[in-house]
Amino acid sequence: MTKLKNSLPYNRVYYFAFGVFLLALFPKLFLILVLYLFLIRKKDIFKLIIIILGLFSIRMIIANRTYQKPPNSFTCIVTDVFDDYYYIKYNGQKVVLYTDDSLKCGDVINVKGNVKDIKSNKIPLLFDYEKYMERNYINYYINAYEIIKVDHRFHINSIRYHIFNYIDENYSRDIAPYYKSLIFGYSKDLAIKDELNALGISHLFAISGLHILLIVSFLSKFLKEKYINIFLVFYMIITGFTPSVLRAGIMVLLKSLFKKYSFEFSNLDVISITFIILLFFNPNYIYNIGFCLSFLIVFGIALSDFKSHNGIKICLLSQALSLPIIVNINNHFNLLSVVYNIAIVGIFVKIFIPLTFITFPFYGLKIYNYLVSFFNHIVLFISNQNVGLIRIGNFSNIMIVLYYLGIFVFFKYKRLGFISLVLLGVIFQKNLLLSQNLYIFDVGQGDTSLILSKNNVIMIDCYNESYEYLIKKGVHEIDLLILTHNHDDHVGDLDLVLDNFDVKKILLSQYCDFDIDGNIIYAKSGDMFVINGLEIEVLSPIKNLGDENNNSLVISFDFNDKRYLFCGDIEEEAEELLVNKYKDKLKCDVLKIAHHGSDTSTTDLFLDYANPSLAIISVAEYNQYALPSDVVIKRLEKRGIKIHQTNIKNSYIDYKYGILSDMLTYNIYEIIISRKRLLMFI
Repeated sequence: MTKLKNSLPYNRVYYFAFGVFLLALFPKLFLILVLYLFLIRKKDIFKLIIIILGLFSIRMIIANRTYQKPPNSFTCIVTDVFDDYYYIKYNGQKVVLYTDDSLKCGDVINVKGNVKDIKSNKIPLLFDYEKYMERNYINYYINAYEIIKVDHRFHINSIRYHIFNYIDENYSRDIAPYYKSLIFGYSKDLAIKDELNALGISHLFAISGLHILLIVSFLSKFLKEKYINIFLVFYMIITGFTPSVLRAGIMVLLKSLFKKYSFEFSNLDVISITFIILLFFNPNYIYNIGFCLSFLIVFGIALSDFKSHNGIKICLLSQALSLPIIVNINNHFNLLSVVYNIAIVGIFVKIFIPLTFITFPFYGLKIYNYLVSFFNHIVLFISNQNVGLIRIGNFSNIMIVLYYLGIFVFFKYKRLGFISLVLLGVIFQKNLLLSQNLYIFDVGQGDTSLILSKNNVIMIDCYNESYEYLIKKGVHEIDLLILTHNHDDHVGDLDLVLDNFDVKKILLSQYCDFDIDGNIIYAKSGDMFVINGLEIEVLSPIKNLGDENNNSLVISFDFNDKRYLFCGDIEEEAEELLVNKYKDKLKCDVLKIAHHGSDTSTTDLFLDYANPSLAIISVAEYNQYALPSDVVIKRLEKRGIKIHQTNIKNSYIDYKYGILSDMLTYNIYEIIISRKRLLMFI
């Protein structure tokens, strides 16, 4: 034991932790790791670092292995129960199960259905459900048409499942979410979740080191240390092994272990060891918000010279360190969040959390009901004032680097100027746009396109949360919103767009029956609009064809030295009118294919005159209409027209056209954002 103690790298474990961090974040860029090892040059621990990193590499390979697709009929166990779906475990992998049957955690079932890959729309900067599920080792889902219950077994998640059922059955709908959140770390049911985010205090409802510290402090008055440690292990189970609880719990257990055997590890050592342990347990924790926020803050506090009793300074540091992550998730921050945290943390520590634990066994005493009601009213009142709330775009890679450099300069040299310039750059980044980009988003079975430049923000249709990309970019105004026709797959997000942006002009077909507020312009064939230098010509509708699709707006414009033709959902009848009236004006470089590639559109006659180099089809994976039609694809291929489908990654890439949909620029985009994986969480 003495020899082991003498060989341990006290006060230097962070070297190992940082190496593991680099390997987890940049698994394919070994040059970064080599550079890191060259820079540290710690000969006495070099071999040990190599061994740790080698073992971690093997763990990453095992953790991210490819699973075989399950058959359409198999036997499995239900591991998690949610409102409208289940997790089942088959052959070592999780699968999402959709069914109308009522199942319980631990049910062994024989399921028959259609197994499919998990796919999601891919809009740059937005939440990527497919990637999120992949990082949780879930690649498939099944729509069940037959389920036979075979058996019921104990599953570790059954404990949490039964506790939640107990809470739902015995507590009111107003109180139950607070017990679930503050005791068991489940905050999805909180009715004021958005308001808590707006005030910057939502972290108080996520179990973290604060909760663990209070629990340990309370139990230490009645129990011996070993029993407290046993309770902590059980507590980690019933809270669902959330990363923040694991981090705090493991740190307590390690400190207890090191104290028992007189190991002299510092707080920074304990944090670093916990970091390594958790990433060995699950390398994909590096993409988990709770994991990253938790360790970022505790590392920052450990490296600072702030004392634990200096709550105001620690609160300021925590808010500063977490700002880029919070902004990149919510796209806003509250200037008064520090004030709210300082004011509320004391109440939470001394009143709210203790009362939550004390009243829980007694089915919620009335005093707790009053406290919850009072807290709800206060949060709702303050959030409705919108005081101090600033909406900003995502921190870019360079802004993140500069921001944390600014944090270092501020806390090291007490100079505020540098970090202030960075924040101003983030807030007004729209004005820094120098390039002109046309985005054709993958929004599933619908349409959204966007022209974004320093001079113009023009949106063509709005569907399936595509407007959130503009929020991520820090855009507040839309110069022109073009709605091709009044079908939900083209205008489904209209109300949200109008609520979130100052829309200066809305362009509609003159035959469109649409009751909306705003500066409406009804366009007809032959109209020309100039928006900050960009000329948009309206080619259709030529006359009222009595059909929403055929009355779609068809527009043409020059952008980045290419001619674009957007056709809405017109069909053969409207195409024939266009050919008869505008033979010479249909020629284009890029054709946005009409009606998602339906065989009722994109006729041979129309293609003879349009004759594009590239055709783009906005269509969903597994869509019920079997689009795009094979007939349309053959018409395009016969003419040698290159095809891009939004549901197929890299179906065609040609950057000359200035088209920057997520799919078209996937490779380059991945290279750009891969350095920001820690802060993207998608």
